[in-house]
Amino acid sequence: MQISNGVVYSFKNYSRRTDKYGFERDIKIYEADPVQASEELDQLARTEKGNLKQIQYNPTWNYFKNLVKEKLTSKEGARIYVKRKVDVEPVFGRMKGVFGVRRVHVRGQKVVETEIGFLLMSMNLTKLAKKIVQDNRGKKKNTDSSAEFHQKQLESICVFSYWLVFAQPRQIERNFSSFLHYTFSF
Repeated sequence: MQISNGVVYSFKNYSRRTDKYGFERDIKIYEADPVQASEELDQLARTEKGNLKQIQYNPTWNYFKNLVKEKLTSKEGARIYVKRKVDVEPVFGRMKGVFGVRRVHVRGQKVVETEIGFLLMSMNLTKLAKKIVQDNRGKKKNTDSSAEFHQKQLESICVFSYWLVFAQPRQIERNFSSFLHYTFSF
């Protein structure tokens, strides 16, 4: 194996490493040849302490890395990736920017699912309240007080669910005011 700087490396041995999660990785170790083509390359082949440099190569990791790269660069992968940018990422941006949610505050899959469910429900309620406000703007003055009552009720539910679930004590004022401004601005 030859590297771009001209130093020649030869296969030395296989190594098996176990990480802290108990996963075993098979690694190929290549070591610089002790005799290089020139004195300058001989200097490049050694560390500061004079030992021969080594390259550790994980073929399994590189295989899967290339597989993912091929899938992303294919027509189907590019189509999905472009759609993902539009569909998914603005939701997380809104979670962070408007609702102030950067992490979940509980442990365990079930309770995390519940907390995320509350967040998504709250986000959907704010969208619904905004749509109701926009629809009522376009219509003539409605004399039916029930529509106005339902709009106020929905707005109250949105504010209450946000306040109850996601407001942190030291961030309540900032998050709450930005939430109200974003959701109910006319």
